[in-house]
Parts: sequence; structure tokens; C-alpha cells
Amino acid sequence: MADKWLVFGGWGMDAGLLRPLFGDSSIYVDVNPLMPSLLNGATLRPDWGCIVEREYAREFKATGRIAGWSTGAIVACSLAKRVRTSKMVLLSATPSFCRREGFRFGWKPGVLVAMRERLAVPHNTVLGDFVAAAGLPPDYAGRAVYSADTLIAGLVFLEQACLLNIASTVSCPSFVLHGNRDEIVPHQAGAALARSMGAQFRLVDGGHAFFAGWGRGKIDRLLDDSLRGRYVL
Repeated sequence: MADKWLVFGGWGMDAGLLRPLFGDSSIYVDVNPLMPSLLNGATLRPDWGCIVEREYAREFKATGRIAGWSTGAIVACSLAKRVRTSKMVLLSATPSFCRREGFRFGWKPGVLVAMRERLAVPHNTVLGDFVAAAGLPPDYAGRAVYSADTLIAGLVFLEQACLLNIASTVSCPSFVLHGNRDEIVPHQAGAALARSMGAQFRLVDGGHAFFAGWGRGKIDRLLDDSLRGRYVL
């Protein structure tokens, strides 16, 4: 894409995975090292969104547009509530990774608890299982350089972070793209987030990492179609 974006990556993955979509001039944020700073022990800090804003204020000032995938979409959406951005694109997004009252398109918290317990065991396959479920090549699991504690912190964030009450305060032009075969975040969750923000929603073929193999310009074309009213829910 020709525009310069602030792009937040997903859990267990380097944000460079999104570089083919948003180009070399964009700024890429690996959210994994950020996760421990958003917690107070085993509890998500109530001011975690403010921490994100302070942490990336300089990078946002250099871009003006926000994008995020999966966990990074939650972070991006929270930032868009606090800053004035000209555009936001969310990939495989959800207002809540876990089920909550009034929201059924998520996982039971026990699934994340079990993943955290497995991560504490040496030579576990948690990240490899995630890569496979996301539809990425197996070698992506070997690229991770995160400690178990960092990955566990990310899972605590996913269990507790909730945008159900703040998404409607995001006022920038927003676009939510979601794979129709996503095994990690149901596409109904992305559609629910889009509706709550008044965002445009596009369902595309693929899984959680539906964009794997896409080149520059693909998202531009999808957004152009959405702006013409072809894919709005």
C-alpha cells in the first residue's frame, strides 16, 4: 500500500508478517513484548489502552493510519479510540477473544488457561498448533523468539481484554476484513465488531491468516470495493 501505516501484529508472530500488505514505509509493532507491561500480576490493567497510547504516540504521529491483525487488531482498535486517525484496517478482529454475556462468538476462558499451562512445559507445541490453525506454513513456529512468560502474558491479555463497551466510540473510517474459514476467531466476531463501530466489513476466502501470500495492492482493491458499497454488512 502507498500509505504509511502503524501496523500491530498478532500473538506469537512477528509483525513483519504483514509487511507484504502494508509496504516497507509503514511502521510495524510486535505486540508480544508489550503484553507483560499491560498486566498487573495476572490481571489486565484497567488503563492498558492508555499505556498503548503512551508507548506508540511517536510512531502514530509519523503515520496517521492504524492497522492490526488478531491480537494486534484489539490493540489497534483501542488506540483508535484515543487518537484521531484518518483510517483503520482490522484483520481477523474481534471485540472479545472469549465469550461474555451478550457475546457468544468467542472461546471459553478454559481454552486459554489450558494453553498457558502447556506453555509452561518445555518443548510444547502450543505455537506450532496456533500456526497450523491460522493457516500459516509450519516454519513460522520456528521463527518465534519469545519466552514462555511473554506468550503467557499475551494469553492473559486475550482472556481479559474486551472492546464490547468501547468499540462504538471509534469514529474514524474503519474496515474489517475476515476469513470465512477462520478457526481461531469466528468471522461472526469480526462482523459484530464492524457493526458496533459502524465499520465496513468484508468476508474473504481463507483462515485466520487469510492474507498469507497476498501482495501489495490487494487490500487497496478490497477497500476500494467496500467504499463503493459492494461489501458492507
